[in-house]
Amino acid sequence: SPVAISFGLDAPLMERIVRAVGTEHTRVFTMLETYRAHHSILKLYNKTVYGDMLKCCSPAASYDMEGWPECPRDQLGKRHPIIFHHCDGEEMRNRSSPSWQNAAEAQVVREYLMKLLAYGVKAADIGIISPYYQQCQRLRYICEGEGVEAEVGTTELFQGREKRVIVISTVRSRHQEALTSDFRFALGFLGNYKRTNVALSRARSLLIVVGNMTLLSNDATWHNVIKLVRDMGCLRGPAFQLSQPRYGENSEWVGGTLPRTDLEGNFDGA
Repeated sequence: SPVAISFGLDAPLMERIVRAVGTEHTRVFTMLETYRAHHSILKLYNKTVYGDMLKCCSPAASYDMEGWPECPRDQLGKRHPIIFHHCDGEEMRNRSSPSWQNAAEAQVVREYLMKLLAYGVKAADIGIISPYYQQCQRLRYICEGEGVEAEVGTTELFQGREKRVIVISTVRSRHQEALTSDFRFALGFLGNYKRTNVALSRARSLLIVVGNMTLLSNDATWHNVIKLVRDMGCLRGPAFQLSQPRYGENSEWVGGTLPRTDLEGNFDGA
């Protein structure tokens, strides 16, 4: 919360301890082996947040969604269980709440959800994440209407946990002038690479992100993640233009001319 942040409580206890004693302390050990995610999913946050320090030791179970018909292939025919679906839907909110919702994104999430269930994925193995309470409520209503018991919650609800499949709805789309309220109330993903990292790292076998990629790319971490996804051929939805980052701490990859995507997620070099 903003109050907690004002007292320096936005950093977890372990992080504050490491800051105090330093990473070279004899009792500080960095765990570099990870046993959760498919290596393509791990790559997204390993390269952008962890400096490519993590080693993938995930079991075969983390690779069990490569056969899903919707699973993208790169130019070499290699499958990557990642979908970033660009959606330019209109965001909405009530005057009484700083929280946002996006009906168009919720509908895209529903479509992917039904495809997953048709493929045989159990609802209990699917987690649906959104950083906004109002969007979580909309997504819960959709699940209830379809008789699906998939878990829906904010990023914080899923922290420290994992699911076979994670679907993320990022919500924010057009009202860039209103982004200051997100920072004031500590909402959303922009400018918060820790929350982004938590959301992206919950998936074991399949990660689907539905959102406005142009707006997301205003954030340095998302900008870099989207570039990785582009290179793996995992972009879906209508064409979009990436923005030059204005927010975020992880900006070392940012730079260069960025192309556009066509309807199938292919770039045309604009």
